[in-house]
This record gives sequence, C-alpha cells and structure tokens, in this order.
Amino acid sequence: MVPAIRENYGRNETQKYISAKALGESELSQIMLYGIEINTETDILREDYIPSILFDEKNPKASILHRVMEKAPHYTIKHVDASIAKLQRTFAINAKSIHQTFQEIAKEVNCIFIINSGMGENGRPAREVSVYDLESYCPKCEKRGEFLDACPQCGNTNIKMGYGEDTHIFVSKDNLAENIEYAADVDSVKNCFKLEAGDDLMTAAIVSCNPNGSSYIWYFSEQTKQDMSKELSDAINAYDQKYAYYQNDFVYKPDAAMRTAYNALINKYKTYRSELEAIPESIVGYAALMNAYYDTIDMNLFLHDELMPSVEMQDTTAAKQAALLDSTALSPVAVTNLATCSESTAKSAVLAMAKTVIDPRYRVKVVTSSYSNNDWSGSFSVPNYSDEEDTAESATIRVSVNDDYVTYIKQKLTKSVTGGTDNPTDISGLFALDIGAFKTELKKYSLTRLQSYADAC
Repeated sequence: MVPAIRENYGRNETQKYISAKALGESELSQIMLYGIEINTETDILREDYIPSILFDEKNPKASILHRVMEKAPHYTIKHVDASIAKLQRTFAINAKSIHQTFQEIAKEVNCIFIINSGMGENGRPAREVSVYDLESYCPKCEKRGEFLDACPQCGNTNIKMGYGEDTHIFVSKDNLAENIEYAADVDSVKNCFKLEAGDDLMTAAIVSCNPNGSSYIWYFSEQTKQDMSKELSDAINAYDQKYAYYQNDFVYKPDAAMRTAYNALINKYKTYRSELEAIPESIVGYAALMNAYYDTIDMNLFLHDELMPSVEMQDTTAAKQAALLDSTALSPVAVTNLATCSESTAKSAVLAMAKTVIDPRYRVKVVTSSYSNNDWSGSFSVPNYSDEEDTAESATIRVSVNDDYVTYIKQKLTKSVTGGTDNPTDISGLFALDIGAFKTELKKYSLTRLQSYADAC
C-alpha cells in the first residue's frame, strides 16, 4: 500500500483521512491481455499444443499462470498450492487485464490470489503472486471439496483445510468502518499498447510493419526500470538497442537477379501506372523495407487483377441516344409464337432490344405503341438516370416482328457486348482487330481479364 495521510485537528478530536493504492493490483490492472486461448479448440489446433494446467514450473508453455503472466515479467510466482496446481481448465481471454483474469481463474478454480507488493530483499517491491486453494483437500485420495472433519470419499481425517481460518466473524467494508471505498485503478498511464485496425487484414499489416513481429508497442521509463532486477533491465535495454538498429540502420540487399527482373517489369508497366517504384540496390531501415515489400504486393495485384486500358465514357445526350432508336437498329425482333403475338408481347420484345442499344446512363420507356400485320409501331422516351432535365423522345418508328428467335438472340448478344461501339476495350471490338493489333492490345490486360476473355470465347 502507498498511503496518503491528511490530518485535521479539532478542539477535542483528531481526524485522519487515508487514501492508499495497492501496488500489485494497480499495476496488474494496467496490463491487458488479447487473444489468449488456453485449452480451447483454437489452442488445440496449434501444432505445438500442450495441455495447460494451472501451474507447471518446469514447463511454462503448459502453465496457465505463466501464459497469463507473460506480459508481466517483473512479477514472479512465489507459491501455488499442490492441490490445484495440476487442474486443467479452459480460458479464452481477450481485452482483459491480468488482474481481471486472476479473478476469472479464482472463480473457476475456487482459489484466491495473494499479490505481495511489500518490501523485498533488495529494498524494492517484492511483486510476488501466490495462489491458495479455498477448498479442503485430501492428500490420500486427492479429493477436493467443501468438507471439514473427514474426507467423504475415503474417510481420511488428515485433510488440508482451505486457505484462511473460519472465525465465524463476517467482515466487510460496511461493518468494518464507515466511508471505505474500494476500486481498481484502471486509468493510469500504461506502458504497453496493442494496435488494432478496422479488419483482420489491416491488423495483420500492422504486425508486419512492427520489427518485433507483434501488435504490441512497449515503453519503459528509467524510473520503471529502477524497480526491475538488473538482469531484466539490461535485457530490455539490449532489446531497445536492437529494435532501434533494425528500425533505422539495418541494410537489406535484395537478390541482384530478382531485383533486375522486377525492375524491368516496373519500367515496362510504368506507362500504365506512373507511381510504380523500382527496388534500389540497398534498402536502409525496416520502414523502407516494408514499403518496398508492399510495393511488390501492389505490383502483383496490378498485374493479376487491375491492368487494363483506360476506358473513358463518351459525352452524349438524351437526344443522341433517342436518335439511335430507329428501325434499322431494332428491326427485326422475334417472339416465341408469332401466331399468338399480341401488342403487349411485341412491345416487350421491342423494348428489350431497345435497352441493349442505348447508353447504360439512360433508361428507355415506350411512349406510344401499336401492333398490326407483324409490324410494331411506336415511340420511346429516353431520360437520364442522374439528370431529369436531360430527356428526349424518339421519332415514331416501325419494327418488323417474326419468330426467328435464333437470329433475335444473336442480334441482342452482339448489341449487349458491343454497346453500339467498336472500341477495343469491349470484347467484340477487341476480336475485330487484325492479328498484330490484337496481340498488342492483349498486353494491356491483367491475367484475370484475359481469363474472362478466354471464358467468353
């Protein structure tokens, strides 16, 4: 405890106001744990999985207490009762402090954690954790439970009682004294931060950008190091020096042949993407190395999924689009059964064909419609999706109707894939080129786009 005492002297009495903080509870409530799986399905799937028990001094990787206290190397485990040391339990710990985790373990195992932060042998706080069993224990048959005089399983009377002595006196902050408040200190300055991004991919990117290979950033002040052992303080200083070296001074030399081949690709495709960067002969510092690493990832994605010629939308108007809807562009259209074709059926067939002719920024609606002697007559309205004022109406046209559905489907597919243009960025325009121009255009496409063209063929 670290007390702060304020005295108030009256005429006939002295009042003392004392506030105190428990060092161990305060420190361990600041150290947060994230993504720790102990004996869970996720933990079991690890290749190096070992069933964890509460305390295994010889094998810390299989010790629950060691795994929980990994982020608190300045604390030691002084004692754990043998009756609970081999208990195996399952815990999934995320965004909880070590102190909160202790309480969770205590509730699950029915034990008590005693944190000693009094004066140690070296004159500094001891920072020791002991764990005691709250249940009675029979050494003969290893039975644990709430029994007092004899073991209910084997009858042994030489039992080890749980921690503490039952005095039959109930003590709490309510009946021990007035105005006592107890709270954990959870808002103090922290020396460890865990970085997380908006999704798992970006969180993994943070880990890869940290030279220590984790999502944690640590800082220990000189005052904090004075409370540590010399061995721990020296180890942290050595770590900080090594971290700074890799962050700022480490020189990485990429394989010469690989770098030359990569930079040749950069020069080849820089025309299509000006921000592409070549890899230098030497890369200084971890930050620069990671920049180069992510540049290579971007380059791979560019060649695999992004590369293609730029497509510019041509300026047009509703009037120009309405003018495209003439008899030559739409005639003929086909229906399933010409003998039973009605005006409504003919109008639907003509409208479907009209939608393949106009620009996708415009919609088309039938304004007038009539059908007679296998001919449909009518006009269209062509409004802009995003500009209500950009609207035009076509002239009245005549479209012949037949039941040659094969020809109709071919016409509709052709109009759909070309969009009414001969631009080489659409599949029909590309395959209409001569062989020399065709080969040149293919070099402008990513692997994914080339595969889609192959599938279309």
